[in-house]
Order: sequence, then structure tokens, then C-alpha cells
Amino acid sequence: MNVRPLDPQRIPNNFRLQSYIEEELTKANTIIKSEEHKKFTSNELIDFGLIYLEIGNWDKAKSFYCEALTLEQAKPEYLQDKEVLATVYYISATMKREKNNCLSAIKNYAIAEHLAQSDWLKSNIFRNLGLVYLKMADFEVAAKIFKQGLDFTNQVIALRGSLPAFKNYYGLSLTRAALKNKQDPTEGLKTLEETTLLYGKIFLEKNVSETDQLKSHDFQSHQFHRGMILCEMAEHQDEDKAMSVQDKFQHAEQLLQGALAGRIANKADEQRLGDTCAWLGRIYIGLKQIENAQQYFEKALRYYQTAFSNVPDAKQIKDVQTRLAGLKLFSKTEKITPSLAKLSILTQPPNETNNDANTRYAELRPTSATIG
Repeated sequence: MNVRPLDPQRIPNNFRLQSYIEEELTKANTIIKSEEHKKFTSNELIDFGLIYLEIGNWDKAKSFYCEALTLEQAKPEYLQDKEVLATVYYISATMKREKNNCLSAIKNYAIAEHLAQSDWLKSNIFRNLGLVYLKMADFEVAAKIFKQGLDFTNQVIALRGSLPAFKNYYGLSLTRAALKNKQDPTEGLKTLEETTLLYGKIFLEKNVSETDQLKSHDFQSHQFHRGMILCEMAEHQDEDKAMSVQDKFQHAEQLLQGALAGRIANKADEQRLGDTCAWLGRIYIGLKQIENAQQYFEKALRYYQTAFSNVPDAKQIKDVQTRLAGLKLFSKTEKITPSLAKLSILTQPPNETNNDANTRYAELRPTSATIG
């Protein structure tokens, strides 16, 4: 039982509900304000870091994990808390991933995985390391990592609330790998359908109301990913008996408009909002609604410019700028070039691009779900 005043671990264990994030943030702010002269332990500092990581406050997250690291490094090595050190590297890696520093993120996840003691941290390293490979479009490796994480987490009853997110990312990776290699995506699509059912089952087990389900960042990421895949399949002109290309675009529009509304209500980070708007822009190109496409690409650009304010050449920004340039060309020629609808965009975990280690393994925060 967790007797510490803060419990950031319950957030990913419970679908990353916005209500839990806000409760933990309120507690953290209250403790920091009321005990500003107290010397916090390294465990307390790490809890603060995890909570600020969830809301994308990188500066605060870093200040707390750096202070925790300083405390631990001041001890003899045999007295250092490996779990604290592992969490330091885990937080650092997740921040690096969100900023597109994927190779550095991989190295830090590898260190975190080596030091990790708890099942909770090991599970979350799988999840977030997988998101790195997903962000790098190495879908086969991402699928292997998410499957390892799914199998590992399935053995720990206390982590059951994390299972749907793993299954979602596994299905997403399988599907995108198949589409990338021009193979049959049936296995991945089936896994995504099973994910929807698993969410329903565990929501029922945990008595999560329909209202609270809409406050789940993980569930919103799942809806986003389903819409994203439908859009990508439609762009590839993949006809099937169940759904025409036009129907795919229309269903994807419904899913992503719902995901966007949920992400805005849940105060998702700008990168996740940008991802959703960018895919909506692609959908509207497919539906030949050019004004809507331009509107959502412009929204995506604004979100990305905020998310990557220190990285003006971020691939997400460049991708959307290319699409907008293509739309301007279309307005002059009245013809959409095939390359415009085919440009790929990397999303989360997301985040959700979350934004979600390159040796073996793992999304956190409303940043983790791009792809979350």
C-alpha cells in the first residue's frame, strides 16, 4: 500500500484519467506551498517529478528529478535507491522523447530499465520505450516491445488498468507496419477491435462512468489511433468489403472530431492537439473539403509551434507547412497532387509523437499517449 502523500502511479494504472491527474497536481502544489522550507526526500521529489511530467511541465519535472538525483548521489553507492535513480532516468527519457530526441531517450530508458525495481516502473518503461520506436516509424520493433510489455503487465493484477493502452499500441504498431510494407493489416485491425472491447470490460470492472471514460487520455488516444488508421488506409485506397474509401474517411472524421473534443476538454498538450488537427486535415483532403483541410492544418501548425517553440525545424512543423503549401498550390491549379495526401505524420503516445528506449523498450502524461 502506498503511504506516501502523493500517488502518481495510479494515473497510468487507471487509463490516465484527467480527474486523477488534477487531484495529484492539486495535492502536489498544496504540499510544495505549505512545506516550502521542508527538505523533501528523494522519493517525494520523484513523485513531484512524475506528476509534473504528466502535465508537460518540463522545467518543474526536471528540477525535482535533478534534486532527487543529487540526494542519491550524495550517498555511498550501496545505499543509493535504485528505484529513485531509475525513475530519474525514466522521466528524463520521456521528456527527451517528447522533444524528438529519440536516440537520447533510448539510452536513458535502457539505464532506467537496468535499475528499475518495481513492476510499475518496468511496465511503464516498456510502454514509453515502445512509443519512441513508434515515433521513429520503426513499427516492427515497436510492436515487439509493446507485446513484451503487454505480456509482462498482464501478470500483475495491480497494473490491469494499463492493459488496454498496451494492447492499443500493439495493434497500432502491427497495423502501421503492415500498411508500410503493403501487407494485410487484418491482425492489427483485429487487435484494435479487441482493445475497444477490453476498455469496455475494464471500465466496467472499475466502475468507470461514461462521463469519466471521456476523461481518459488513454481511451482518447485509442479513438485517435483508430481514426488515424482508417485515414491512412483510405489514403492508400484500400478498398474492402466492409467499408469503402469514402466511408473510411467519414468514420475517421467522427472518431477524430470526438478525440479532439475530448483532448481539448482534458487539457491535452499542444503536441497531441496538433497531431489530431493534422490528421483531420488529411481526412478533409480525402473528403475534398479543402477549406476544412486548410483550417485544421493551420490549427495544427499553431499547436506544433507552441509545442516545439525551441525547435522551429521540428518534423511535425515542416510536415504541416508542406501540406499547407500544397493546398495553396491546389487553390491555383484546382488539383490535389497525390503526394500531398500521402505525406506521413508521426504522432504519439500517443501521446499520443509522446511523444511515446532503443535497446529493448516503452507514454506517459497527456503529452503519451500520440501518438497519443
